[in-house]
Amino acid sequence: MSYEVIHDKENERFKIDIEGETAYLSYSVFGDTINFNSTYTPPKLREKGLARLIVEKAFEFARDEKLKVTSGCSYVVKFVHQNDEYKGLMK
Repeated sequence: MSYEVIHDKENERFKIDIEGETAYLSYSVFGDTINFNSTYTPPKLREKGLARLIVEKAFEFARDEKLKVTSGCSYVVKFVHQNDEYKGLMK
């Protein structure tokens, strides 16, 4: 199944809306740095790979906008350790 990741700039998050529920990654931008604050996937939407899709889209945005990435979110930190191609974006 294909899911659309939406960049909700007004609320500073990337999200996927399914079945009346929202999985998301919230962020904040400070100058040339984007901080990925936290990810959340509702229990009934877990195990579908949504967090991964959202985080990939967020990293693509950071790359396109030439932003360095910081994160205190454990999921994002784990994601970067498992995906070397994003390590160069980390501050």
